[in-house]
Amino acid sequence: MGEYFYIVNLTKKEYIDNHMLGGVKLWEVLANTVPTKLLGYLLADHISIDRADIGMGRWNGDKITIVGDYNPNEIYQKCGNGEYKDITKYVIDSYNDFIEIEEYQYKEQNI
Repeated sequence: MGEYFYIVNLTKKEYIDNHMLGGVKLWEVLANTVPTKLLGYLLADHISIDRADIGMGRWNGDKITIVGDYNPNEIYQKCGNGEYKDITKYVIDSYNDFIEIEEYQYKEQNI
């Protein structure tokens, strides 16, 4: 089985659910380019206020971690029980709107 991971914003109490992105183990998260692209999009130092609501630059300057379900700090569990907000779908939509070129957008039938 193994340990499963979320990308978590501790400042805003939000997270990206890697189940939707094709991999939940740490090596899968790191090997998959989608979480990296979304994280880059969220961390971009961008002055565009119209995307700050849920997208580009939303996590800029915040405390971010990749946390597993074996970690004793229980952040992973807080994501699963609703204490932290899952923004995966919203970020994917915002990212795809920004990219505009369909062949570079993220597509997943489970979303």
